[in-house]
Amino acid sequence: MSKATSAEAKGSKLLAQVRDQCKSIVKTLFGECSTKLRASTDSVEKLFEELAGPDGCIPEATLCKKLESLEGLSVKPEHAKLICHQMGAGGVGKYAFMRFLQRYYSAARATVITDEFDIDSCKIVRKVETGEIIRDSSRAPRRTRRRGC
Repeated sequence: MSKATSAEAKGSKLLAQVRDQCKSIVKTLFGECSTKLRASTDSVEKLFEELAGPDGCIPEATLCKKLESLEGLSVKPEHAKLICHQMGAGGVGKYAFMRFLQRYYSAARATVITDEFDIDSCKIVRKVETGEIIRDSSRAPRRTRRRGC
C-alpha cells in the first residue's frame, strides 16, 4: 500500500507542476495574442463574424489557426489550444471573444477625458474618478510630459 500511496503522491505533484506550467504559458501569451489580434483588425465584431461558424461560436481549430498565423508572434499549436481553452472549451462565443480582445484601464487618479490631445484647444468630454474602470474604444491612452495634465 505504501508504494501505491507514494506513486499517487508523485503523480499528483507532477500533475500540479504541469498545470502550473500550462497556466504560465497562457499567462505569458494571452496578452500578447490579444494585442496582436486586436492590431490585425479594424473591427473586433467583424473579426468575430469572419471566424465564427454557423452556430455563432468560433471553432477551436479556427481560432488556433488564427493565433498561430499572427505576425511577429510565434505561437505553437499546443499553446494556441491552451489559450483557446482559457476562453472556452469546444469553441469561443462572442462574449468570451470580446473579453479577450477588449482592453480596460483603471484610473490611478481623477482626470478628464477630452476630445483632443492638445490640452490648450480641447473640450472636456467627462470627468473620470480615481479607480474608475474605462474600456478602451479605439487606441491606447497618450500621456503628456507637462506637469498637472
